[in-house]
Amino acid sequence: MKTAILLICAAVLAGCQTAANEVTWNKPGAVEADFVRDRDQCKYETQRATVAMNSGAWQGIGTEIGAAIEKGQRQRELYNSCMTARGYQQQALAAQ
Repeated sequence: MKTAILLICAAVLAGCQTAANEVTWNKPGAVEADFVRDRDQCKYETQRATVAMNSGAWQGIGTEIGAAIEKGQRQRELYNSCMTARGYQQQALAAQ
């Protein structure tokens, strides 16, 4: 039950953050298959690097939500660094 509450809160917060920061990644000469491969590899590396951030004893919903937010921020930083290292640049999507 505690995990379900945490996941719901994290999903809501992630959804809010995604809507506020919609971006696309561009790399000169890259085709869709290149992007998908690089995106998936960066996601994998990000998950692998932050898996230990889940460990620990239950310390209360406030602490768990804070930890989930911190983990999400760290994952975004790692993912952005990974994509940049592979030659991609972020471009903000036009508001519709």
